[in-house]
Amino acid sequence: MDCVKLSKLHRSYILDFRANGASRESVTSYEADFKDLLAYLHTDDLRALTAPKLMGFAAWLSSGDVPRATSTVYRHVASTASFCKWLVRRGDLERNPMDQVPRPRRPKRLPRPLSPEMIESLLSSTHADPLDRAMIALLRYAGIRVGELARLTLADLDTERWLVRVWRKGSKEQVLPVLDQAQNPMRLWLDARGLEPGSLFRGRGAGLSRRGVERRLTSLAAKVGVSGVTPHRIRHTFGTEAIRAGVDLRVVQEWMGHESPMTTILYSEVAAADLTRAQGLMQAFEAARGVTR
Repeated sequence: MDCVKLSKLHRSYILDFRANGASRESVTSYEADFKDLLAYLHTDDLRALTAPKLMGFAAWLSSGDVPRATSTVYRHVASTASFCKWLVRRGDLERNPMDQVPRPRRPKRLPRPLSPEMIESLLSSTHADPLDRAMIALLRYAGIRVGELARLTLADLDTERWLVRVWRKGSKEQVLPVLDQAQNPMRLWLDARGLEPGSLFRGRGAGLSRRGVERRLTSLAAKVGVSGVTPHRIRHTFGTEAIRAGVDLRVVQEWMGHESPMTTILYSEVAAADLTRAQGLMQAFEAARGVTR
């Protein structure tokens, strides 16, 4: 059997991965994981993908010159298993060698929400401009991901019914309510932005990328003197408060775009029950879910 290069096969795998709606971040991670796999195997030969050889992969990742975190090791093993599964479907492997390799336990990470006071200090700061306040408000009161926020266009926002159309993982379209608390910051940003078509959030005439959003919020937090601010933690604040308000777990899962309910359950472990806001939140979500745009 001639040598079949793993790197060539992996390039085809990544093309399929992208075609199925994978995010740029996921593609970048899987490509980096594959480079580590080749370094571990010391060969680019498909024949090296055997269960006995791969048994030591996780241990190698954990004990190298720069030991990987448990979460990183878990991702490497999962991405390698996914690649091998793809090779089996194509007929390049008879069976998935990773099926025989023990998996490291996936680390359980609780969300770390920001306090309402921390977010309010950002929104009310004189250092924040209408763009900053609008982005924070939408992350905080719609629970969307920073990548979803960066992809929004003006056409995705309905200011008559106060709905926003987001594109979830796998290019799935979903309509979400823009809660009352976010509407005024959005109005002020639209007044400053104007009604030209294109990216909803932009600076200096160009649409903001995910990294651009993160940099703006990090810069604002530094000026305000608030540490640990990320778009992801602002989103966590929404999820935690929704659970705390008593919103049904399945509603929060769908609202936030979690593929697994186990991700949403983590929010319940950091939130105490408080039913005062649940009914209004669930009614807003159900109304948005019933809208076809």
